[in-house]
Amino acid sequence: MEKKYNILILTASHPYKNSGIVAFDLMQSLKSKGCNVEIVTNTKLDQKFENTLSLKGYAQDVYLRIKYRLLRYTRKSVVSNPNYYMHDLNESKNIKFGKKILKNIKTQPDAIIYLFSNHFLTAYDLDYLYAHTKAPVFWYMMDMSPMTGGCHYAWECLGYANECGFCPGIYSNNKEDQTHLNWQNKFNSIKNSNIIPIAASEWQYNQLKISSLFKNSKKYKIYLPIDDTLFKPGDKSIARKIFGLPDNKQIIFFGAVSVNETRKGYKELIESFKILIPFLC
Repeated sequence: MEKKYNILILTASHPYKNSGIVAFDLMQSLKSKGCNVEIVTNTKLDQKFENTLSLKGYAQDVYLRIKYRLLRYTRKSVVSNPNYYMHDLNESKNIKFGKKILKNIKTQPDAIIYLFSNHFLTAYDLDYLYAHTKAPVFWYMMDMSPMTGGCHYAWECLGYANECGFCPGIYSNNKEDQTHLNWQNKFNSIKNSNIIPIAASEWQYNQLKISSLFKNSKKYKIYLPIDDTLFKPGDKSIARKIFGLPDNKQIIFFGAVSVNETRKGYKELIESFKILIPFLC
């Protein structure tokens, strides 16, 4: 009889909303292959979901929101460039969530998959989970943060290829700044653990290949799964009729959680339209 593997998915984003739904799609894909899957999230769920555990209650959610807002106005706050998305500027040792996860999960995992990381698990936590379960930890890259000393999007900065420091995201001229300390903490946790990075795109995989954090690690490129019962080939004319779209027009689709985020390229899209439209009219 073929063994059923127990998979634990960890995510800081809501697994049934917005970009966080990646966790749900991943769960469905793994279940279709016969795996038992459990999701643990650090966001507050608005209802109960099967095989999903939330570590955050309403009171904790309010507390953390107030805490992070207050930090912006205290000396503990580090001035950062918002375009680099420096969400976790202190990635020091923290096993609070690691202990809580092990206490509350239903089954011993055979593998752990870590997705969105905002204000959730550090590399030290992942090392702790590996040490207590011996399950390989697959760090699935939803952005660049697994490779860096703090930023989630590095732009042209190649600090992640050289131990970080001198970080433009925090306007730093110091090699030993907080991003380098974060890099060191990550490196110390990764080098003795079975933490395996997974890139979700070719672009990410090329970045991963020059990452100084994972230079000695196995690394893989695996595209994100999609729900092929929902997204599948169909009749375009019927789809246009359902959504009230004209049959005789070319349609360009652009999607982003926020068009105000510089990295999403909305400004460049508008500028492209200004060039393109005269040729279409």
